[in-house]
Amino acid sequence: MSYYTDDFMFDVMGIEEIPDYLFHYTSLETLACILKYKTLRFTRLDKVNDKNEATSKDLAHANTLVFVSCWMGNDSESIPMWNMYTSGMNGVRIKAPTNLFPGRKKPVVFERGGARLSYNGDPYVIPRVEPAFGLIGRSIVGPNKVHYSNDPRYLHVTCKTNYQDRIVLDFSDLGMFKDLSWSYEEEWRYRILGMLDADFPNDKFLNEVTLDLRRYPVTPEHIDIKLDENIFNEIEITTGPKMTDSQFILLEALIEKYASNTVINKSNINIR
Repeated sequence: MSYYTDDFMFDVMGIEEIPDYLFHYTSLETLACILKYKTLRFTRLDKVNDKNEATSKDLAHANTLVFVSCWMGNDSESIPMWNMYTSGMNGVRIKAPTNLFPGRKKPVVFERGGARLSYNGDPYVIPRVEPAFGLIGRSIVGPNKVHYSNDPRYLHVTCKTNYQDRIVLDFSDLGMFKDLSWSYEEEWRYRILGMLDADFPNDKFLNEVTLDLRRYPVTPEHIDIKLDENIFNEIEITTGPKMTDSQFILLEALIEKYASNTVINKSNINIR
């Protein structure tokens, strides 16, 4: 049973539509990589700061299947976000359109799992230790808003349903729920899943290899997805409240070299 459905988004979370723009707090160094390589990094969930991310009660190490890029929906600056995700509050906040990827396809909300989009261009490759099968794809789940709750049914989700001769895998809920202590992030999330939702025969290979993420793990710790270069005519950069004059000079040089149409705004927060 999936909790994260279109009805859940609309009726429980109160989401009326997918935003046109989202916001990403990061360091000046990470911004430099985004601008130079025109890519967005998705990080595997067992490598992020919340150690309880994407816990499943029926699939060990499920968080190793999920790669995420994390954004915020609130256009007001957040002191906790500046403090946590930009070193010394001297990084940047990126404002970017939600249809980031080649082809600029709009997210479509599905009955199960929320919004999803596909992109043009080279597919991502997610290998696993053999003989487990890896995955090749161009599908990104999101952007979807994270739901915050201390209800254990959300925090320890079900990923598989057993029938007599079949196993149904469903990763719709994986990585979409966090406990209330993280609610200040107001997070919207893009996800790449390292295994397909599917109905499989309940056989030895599935149980001893495919579902054994400890012995046959996903090998990459991150995935870099190409961005559509047109978005660099639309993004805006807000400087951190404690960005120094020398860091601002470096920021201007980066923008001039890699994204000359990008707007730079100074933070509205005054803090010592």
